[in-house]
Amino acid sequence: MESVSLLNEVITEAKRQGLSQAKLADAAGLHPVTLSKAVKSGRYEIATLHSLCRVLKMKVVLTKDNDISAGLRRGDLF
Repeated sequence: MESVSLLNEVITEAKRQGLSQAKLADAAGLHPVTLSKAVKSGRYEIATLHSLCRVLKMKVVLTKDNDISAGLRRGDLF
């Protein structure tokens, strides 16, 4: 998954939880402009992603690239 897609997933979840992008940034301890620039550029630090995920009760998980993880990403295992 590309970095832009990850951040878009986070923003989508924030909206689902009723948080605007600015409110999400504030709750994560970020300046709203920082988050806006990250969304537009697709460039951000993993610590930024972690902070945003923490607010949304999400977590960042790294897995080895194999058939099982690929199947999970596609959503066709369960």
